Amino acid sequence: MTMTPPPWHRPHIQCHRAVEPGVAPAAVPSPGTVVPGPNGDTVVYVGDRWTATAEETHSLAAVLRHARTITLVGSLSAGRPARQALYDAWSAVRKAERAAARPPAPPVRGLCGQPRRDGLPCTQRSGWGADDPDGPCRYHGGSTAVREQRREELVAQTELWVELTTRARTGPLSPAENLALLVAERAVRTASREGWLR
Repeated sequence: MTMTPPPWHRPHIQCHRAVEPGVAPAAVPSPGTVVPGPNGDTVVYVGDRWTATAEETHSLAAVLRHARTITLVGSLSAGRPARQALYDAWSAVRKAERAAARPPAPPVRGLCGQPRRDGLPCTQRSGWGADDPDGPCRYHGGSTAVREQRREELVAQTELWVELTTRARTGPLSPAENLALLVAERAVRTASREGWLR
């Protein structure tokens, strides 16, 4: 059984002066000294000014990451920037950890792009509702059922167009046959324009 580590909680940081006003100064360690205490309490001496570089701050943040409480001892003008720098370093580490744990984004596919009734290209994602994820959407022949139905309609219209065109050469057509010829011719031309006859 694999144990997952408990969620990390940012340590509490408090600032204290190294020497209270009116009190004789005692021997204060040099800035950057880390003194671990009991129960995860840690004391860090920051001195009079916070002058640590970003690398030093990140290494100090890595050392102090599992402390429960951190007491920054020094002047307040050094403690506050040190506290903010540690918070920023921890935030950057947490952000990187969350980004590494996040699943990769799915690949972005293109758009259908087939002409719509209004003449503009279709803006549905390619393969939307269709069998082929990279082909046109289901409204423009991407689905097998739609494609088969469209193909059968086109075959029927083409056969009707060939038959009526042949009969028109031999004799006059009735008005209903003329209308059917125009509808069939329009269907064949539209299919040719949309690429169905390639």
